[in-house]
Amino acid sequence: MGDFDFDVGELFLAVGKFAGWKLGQGFEDGFGWRESEGAADGGKVVEAFGEGAVHVEDPGGASGKRHMSVGVGYLLRKGCANGYAQPPSNGRSRTLSVVVDVVYRRHRVAGKILMLGTNAQTTMTTINDNYLKLKAGYLFPEIGRRVKAYTEANPDAPVIKLGIGDVTEPLPEACRAAMIEAVKEMGDRASFRGYGPEQGYPWLREKIAKQDFQARGCDIDASEIFISDGSKCDCGNILDIFGDDNSIAVTDPVYPVYVDTNVMAGHTGDADESGKYAGITYLPISADNDFAAEIPSTNVDLIYLCSPNNPTGATMTKDQLKAWVDYAKANGSIILFDAAYESFITDDSVPHSIYEIEGARECAIEFRSFSKNAGFTGTRCALTVVPKTLTGKAKDGSDVEIWGLWNRRQSTKFNGVSYVVQKAAEAVYSEAGQQQTKELVSFYLENARIIREKLTEVGIQVYGGVNAPYVWVKTPDGLSSWDFFDKLLNTCNIVGTPGAGFGAAGEGYFRISAFNSRENVEEAMKRISEKFSMAAV
Repeated sequence: MGDFDFDVGELFLAVGKFAGWKLGQGFEDGFGWRESEGAADGGKVVEAFGEGAVHVEDPGGASGKRHMSVGVGYLLRKGCANGYAQPPSNGRSRTLSVVVDVVYRRHRVAGKILMLGTNAQTTMTTINDNYLKLKAGYLFPEIGRRVKAYTEANPDAPVIKLGIGDVTEPLPEACRAAMIEAVKEMGDRASFRGYGPEQGYPWLREKIAKQDFQARGCDIDASEIFISDGSKCDCGNILDIFGDDNSIAVTDPVYPVYVDTNVMAGHTGDADESGKYAGITYLPISADNDFAAEIPSTNVDLIYLCSPNNPTGATMTKDQLKAWVDYAKANGSIILFDAAYESFITDDSVPHSIYEIEGARECAIEFRSFSKNAGFTGTRCALTVVPKTLTGKAKDGSDVEIWGLWNRRQSTKFNGVSYVVQKAAEAVYSEAGQQQTKELVSFYLENARIIREKLTEVGIQVYGGVNAPYVWVKTPDGLSSWDFFDKLLNTCNIVGTPGAGFGAAGEGYFRISAFNSRENVEEAMKRISEKFSMAAV
């Protein structure tokens, strides 16, 4: 762009005349502007003549380049000094619709403010109001906020985090070796790979089908397995293919993602004072019912089940799962079965997959993850099983294959998990990988045993932690779950997860994760034994 010199006001005057803008009173031919000093950064602001006026401002800039933002949509508000319409300090406005940058070379062009009158038309970008229904903060960010505040106030405090379910131990050696080899392949033109199949590489899907499902008597084909970057993601993404008018059932307490993603998708009403959302059927699980949800008396369309359960650590028997499958088939419901922790099941009588139950192929989708059994929380790989025998209803009443819808969604919105990561996941199914992941799972289960026993010794009632990596704690002395959180943090420098964050029925309970080093777990339990006895509470 060459050198230029022009009156920016004349430019906007011409534009305004061409567009037919109707401006404030007192201007020749209904057009014009008026300058006043006082804008931030030496810019100019226009004197306001009425509500609905908008402005253009030159805020100043670095030498050599000057930028003028034309903000069509800054609404005048009461209380502006001298009637000035001045943008927020961040240069943005809720009603901003157009921003135009004019670059100045060598010549400074005086900032002008174009006044549009009360009839000026503006547009506004809207948001998904369903997000506004969400509670103040997702559970784990709120925990992070409290811990951050505490550590800033107590920088020397030796905090041990047993809250979030994140692993600490290194990836199995077989997985690391597979990744290294895959990286080498990516460095050779002959073996380099670009986009892979969105559904996942066949060699990984086939191993999963054979070893995780067919070996347990489950009639699952490799083509029904979809590789993803996390079961958390797919628990939310699956809602893309279901209608907005489905009734939903969740256990209470519940993994927050099930609820929050339905809220975001507009499948619920507002939350009440207890945090429960209208449009969701909550199925309480507690020590009173042995953490087994009762089948609802009314019809629900989408049912979230998690076994081993997060956060309680409870598992479902074959008979219990059979009752849910029978209910779903009788009512045309679909079960969304989260089996992310199935590798922690030590009881041979407990099903690892819902497809061990006859009839589940006609009513269930299953989610699994490599995050916990193989330590892939930072590596990211999971899978979702959608049987081709599963159908849903279109609005015209016809049956629609769910597999086809999910395949279309996957192909449209997902580019697949990286080749390197999928090779690491494949290594899980090698002889060495099976042994190493078993050892990894056993390590965390031993942590859970230590937590259970030490808490029991100081008189705290605990559940779970046998077939799951979570210990579900009954808060002592009637403490609320968040009060217990603060008590543990301040007294023992230990972080856990308040039960109330998982739902109304979680109040009065507390989750402690076994995902940490042995040293940290033993130290945490030592602190509780020494400083957090029932008497201390």
